Amino acid sequence: MPEAYFVGLVQPARNVTQTISTSSVGIAEARNNLNKRSVLLVRNISGNGNRASISFGLGSAVANTGVILEDGESFSDTSETTYECYQGMITAIGSAVGTILSIFER
Repeated sequence: MPEAYFVGLVQPARNVTQTISTSSVGIAEARNNLNKRSVLLVRNISGNGNRASISFGLGSAVANTGVILEDGESFSDTSETTYECYQGMITAIGSAVGTILSIFER
């Protein structure tokens, strides 16, 4: 039986942790047609009960609006056949200093 192998395996474009505070900060830049985002995964890994509010668009993130991630919760967005992952700027704000997000995008 032939050995299995991967052809054209796509490596992640970004896999980081980012500490946010009580001021809005960009966590993912807008993408263009040459470098489209196909997967986005944001997870609140603070471990201290901090809440993160995620905003999609050019405006600043506002506490307790948009996608709200309690400690340990995650949000994902994935391109599929008839749906395209969000391509714009993504911002976030924490409920306290030291809120930590894990961000994966490809």
